[in-house]
Amino acid sequence: MREQEREAAQTAWFWIDPDAGFNWASDTSRPTKLHRARAIALALGIVLSRGGERIGALGHAPRSGARAVDRLAHDLLRPTHDVEAPSNACVIFLSDFYAPVETWRARLRACACAGASGALVMIADPAEEDFPFRGRTLFQAPGSRTEMLIGRAEAARDTYTDRLETHRRAIRQLGGEFHFPRCCIAPTTMRRSRSPC
Repeated sequence: MREQEREAAQTAWFWIDPDAGFNWASDTSRPTKLHRARAIALALGIVLSRGGERIGALGHAPRSGARAVDRLAHDLLRPTHDVEAPSNACVIFLSDFYAPVETWRARLRACACAGASGALVMIADPAEEDFPFRGRTLFQAPGSRTEMLIGRAEAARDTYTDRLETHRRAIRQLGGEFHFPRCCIAPTTMRRSRSPC
């Protein structure tokens, strides 16, 4: 008996959050969330490309072969907002996932309707994880004029932590619902590793 299986290259698509708040770090000595997302996408792209798969950034043409990673690096520098997912594709979303849950529901539903699946990679700054702020603190949203002054920032830590965990739990649930079962936190510093996978 002879068993034969048709082999065909898969295509992995990368989407990196274009929101201004994603291009942020709490400390200038560490990389921004955007920088870390690009590094992770390129590392995954190298592995997939070596395995014979096609790779691309959503909104741009996928490539395979020796120049695929170079092209991916170039395309990741040009942010794309929501674009239609190709059918039966693997889409890897890299984001802090701070957009409203309903925004992510619509995004992942559109992918699932096209037959796509994939992974969610959550990039977090250590200050977003630990909320180390104390005393009178002015918080400003990157890329906008929205700001909030808190007299005793440490008093808001528990409320912040609860809301963040509730939001992340909802994102993980959406991921499982729409065939994006992996949701891992990738800190922007290597001083610790925390993953809810």
